Amino acid sequence: MDASSHYVTKLNKPSFLKVMIDDDFSTRLRIPPTFVKKYGKKIPKKAKIEACDGKLWEVEVQKVGGIFSFGEGWGNFVQETKVEFEDLLRFKLLADSSKFKVKIYGKTCCEKELPSEHVHGNVKEKQDQRKRSWVDEVDDDDDEECARRKNCELEKDRDFEEDDVMETDSDSFDDKTGVLEQRRWKERTKAEDEQIKFNSQYPFFQVKLTSSYVNGGYLHIPKNFRKHMMKMRKKEQKVKFQMCNEFCTMGLHFINEDLMREIRISQGWSLFVKKYDLKMADLCIFEMITSDDDDDEVIFIVHVHRWDGGKSEFVKIY
Repeated sequence: MDASSHYVTKLNKPSFLKVMIDDDFSTRLRIPPTFVKKYGKKIPKKAKIEACDGKLWEVEVQKVGGIFSFGEGWGNFVQETKVEFEDLLRFKLLADSSKFKVKIYGKTCCEKELPSEHVHGNVKEKQDQRKRSWVDEVDDDDDEECARRKNCELEKDRDFEEDDVMETDSDSFDDKTGVLEQRRWKERTKAEDEQIKFNSQYPFFQVKLTSSYVNGGYLHIPKNFRKHMMKMRKKEQKVKFQMCNEFCTMGLHFINEDLMREIRISQGWSLFVKKYDLKMADLCIFEMITSDDDDDEVIFIVHVHRWDGGKSEFVKIY
């Protein structure tokens, strides 16, 4: 079974869980093979996904190489609900087999609030009522799902039990596909747990780019690196990123400035990501130096490494 997924049947309500760890999760979502084996004949070519606020998205169900996936339309759902890397989603297939209800859980194992733009004017009260009704319907197994999410985080290499999977004569799925998917996931997980070995006389930090960093227009400075930036509390502090002998000016944003609670690279970050075509899960190393011409000017030399599946290792691209 794909180690990023699991499926549950409770009171004859077929459902499955999916952790967002695939590189292309923002454009395509693979439906767990064991779920397809049991319920594949019920899955329509076009399905609707309903969030807890009642909003619907239509997605196309595609079959490529024996793997069923949400394709066209899935990207809109991810973008509008702000689904992020390593979020957990629970899908429940309704009785009419044309709609999936979905709940979204963050890294804290708690349900995430949907973006406020989903609610407009007088529609809010109706949607709140619909949400309460929907939550009452599925809330009875929330604790179980959170526990599974935590186990997935702590024991990624442990296979999910398949004793309750009902075998069928369906030829819609080849078991070898699930083995390959699980092997690829384990390989990827091992890579993500590693850091690039890097030595420098200058202070530096490493960041693995998440969906938020690639698409959200900002980059967090890690907490353990903030001590190197204590003097940089100017309201409009600028820093420079150096890559490929080119310089890009960035703006720092201090949240709760006195306590240095959070520092973000904001202004200029989106253009930097686009210019160098940075991808989710790229490993970036930011090496902090001072300018030869101005001691107050801070420059980060940026090194970027990307996972190479053929070599099973990160390779430097910048």
